[in-house]
Amino acid sequence: MELQKINVKVFTAEPNNIPLTDFIDIFHSWIQATDGVYLDVADYSHMQAGPGIVLVADDANISIDETGNRRGSVGVFSRFSWNFKRSSRGARGATA
Repeated sequence: MELQKINVKVFTAEPNNIPLTDFIDIFHSWIQATDGVYLDVADYSHMQAGPGIVLVADDANISIDETGNRRGSVGVFSRFSWNFKRSSRGARGATA
């Protein structure tokens, strides 16, 4: 089995102090400041307890997410290498 992606969500302490739509301009400025690293912004702010505002890239999506009515920043990483340490016996995942 090969790991295809990993999702990480970091919750905010003050969940709704900033409107979700404010992040659209922030994410667009990231697109303009990079050379093709970030590709697009998707606005799901109309959905209650949904994915919020999503910044799309080739290797990852970053969003300000409100799934479960809890705001947080989510990273979905889809391209990465996973290295396992091997013991002297070659057991996968074991530390030497």
